[in-house]
Amino acid sequence: MQLHTKIRLVDHAFHVEVGIPSGPVEDAFTASEWEAVSAIGEPSISVGGEFTDGASLTFELPLEQVKFPSQFPIKQIFDTDDHLDAADRATLYKDEISTRIDAAITAIKNTNNTYVADVIDEVRTINTSD
Repeated sequence: MQLHTKIRLVDHAFHVEVGIPSGPVEDAFTASEWEAVSAIGEPSISVGGEFTDGASLTFELPLEQVKFPSQFPIKQIFDTDDHLDAADRATLYKDEISTRIDAAITAIKNTNNTYVADVIDEVRTINTSD
C-alpha cells in the first residue's frame, strides 16, 4: 500500500497530513489489499486516543474513527505556541497513524470472510447451471 504523508511548518504550527497518493484509489493498494477492502469493506481507523513513543513523549487527542481510504486524508495541527515538542508530536502522529492503517489493512487481508466466499460460490453455481 502506498501512503502519502507530509509535515509542513506553517506559522509556528506543524501541519500533518496522512492519505493516499492522488489518482485512482485502487492504485494505492496492492491487488490483494484492494481485493480484501472491496470484499470486506473499508477499515475504521482510530485517529485519536493515546500516542506514545514508548519513552518520554505521550499525548492524547479526542477519540475519532474514520474510514480508510474514503475519509482520508486526515489532518492534524501541532502548534509550537502550545507545545514545545510540537515537531516530535507531529512526527509521532504521522508514524502512528501510518502504523494503524497498515495494521488495519493487514487484519482485513487476514480475515477469513466465509460469507463472501459463500456468495461467490453461489454465484458460480448459478452461472454454471444455466
